[in-house]
Amino acid sequence: MALIKQKKLNNGVVIDYFKIYRTNIDWHNKQISVVIAGFLNKESRMEGVELMDVVNLNWSGTEFPLTESGGTLEELYTKIKESKMIDVIDETTGEVSGQEESNFFVDAVDDF
Repeated sequence: MALIKQKKLNNGVVIDYFKIYRTNIDWHNKQISVVIAGFLNKESRMEGVELMDVVNLNWSGTEFPLTESGGTLEELYTKIKESKMIDVIDETTGEVSGQEESNFFVDAVDDF
């Protein structure tokens, strides 16, 4: 299971394969941290090539994506792709001038 989405790194390399690398779940406080590793492509990941990028995501409270009966990796990948809209603030007026998507993975393709 993974997500396919192109990302150009600061060094100019374009990677496109992102896989959950590590999770830390605090059931008592309903918190989860997920580390997503970015690889050049699926083939390099399968060959054991080192990761090239890391994305950290955290959820807690009502955003906690798991249930008491647990959850599946597929459900966690779905949560990773959920849309996150943030307000765009006009630098001149300080007013909200609209909203934009803040989640890089929102349009990623599933590789299940």
